[in-house]
Order: sequence, then C-alpha cells, then structure tokens
Amino acid sequence: MTLIRIFLISAYSLTMLASADDSQEKTIAATFKVALAKTVSVANGTLTLVTKDSGTRFLLSVDNSPQRVLKYSEKVILPRGFQRATFTERHYSITISKIDGSKEKYEITEKFDNRSFGGDVLTTTKEFSLDDASLTNQQ
Repeated sequence: MTLIRIFLISAYSLTMLASADDSQEKTIAATFKVALAKTVSVANGTLTLVTKDSGTRFLLSVDNSPQRVLKYSEKVILPRGFQRATFTERHYSITISKIDGSKEKYEITEKFDNRSFGGDVLTTTKEFSLDDASLTNQQ
C-alpha cells in the first residue's frame, strides 16, 4: 500500500512539474507540497518549508552537513546562498542545486526510481530564482 501511495504521489508531482511551465510558483510549491511539505515560502532568498504531519519521512542533506531524517511538522530553512539540498526517500528524491555562476538561480530536480515497479527512472528538472518572492505558496 505504501509503495503504491509513493508512486501515485510521485507520478502526480512529476505531472505537476511538467504542466506548470506557465507559473514558476506553482512548479516549486507543487513539487514540495505534493511530496513532503504542507507549507512552502520564499522570503529574502531563503526557502522555508514545513514537513507534513504524516506519511513518508525524508532524509535531508544540505551542502556538507550529514544526512538526517526529517520529523513530522518540522520547519526546514534553506538559507540564502546554500549550494545544494537533497530530500530523499527510498524511491524518490528532490534536489535543489545552485546554478554555477549565478547569484540566486537554482535548479530543482525531481527523480522517481520506478525500476522496482517494472519502469524506468523518471527525472524532471526546472530552474527558479530565490529572489522571486512570488514563489511563496502557503496553505
């Protein structure tokens, strides 16, 4: 049951990324909110999210910090200037990487490993800027 749920969540999230080209804030918020966060906001170049109250828990790795398991309803702050953050669970990951040579431009890569279910690895990548306050999307 859990694997099916993860697949449906990931498939929906990948679909949201693919169809949200007209609206950057929908893309970024949809990526996090479907998979792991109940709120997502950006202010002054800082990305803040609060993890969901239940469901899959993710490992978080930011820059050179050791990985740690996120708690339910945990507030995660990715400060201005971070280079790379990865949220990972068994078959799914979201990676945010700073684009070389840019001030506040990042790319977000969403990966779903569907091989255990007879499929392929599905990957979607989008660019965004943390300077853009319109990325805020809180519930």
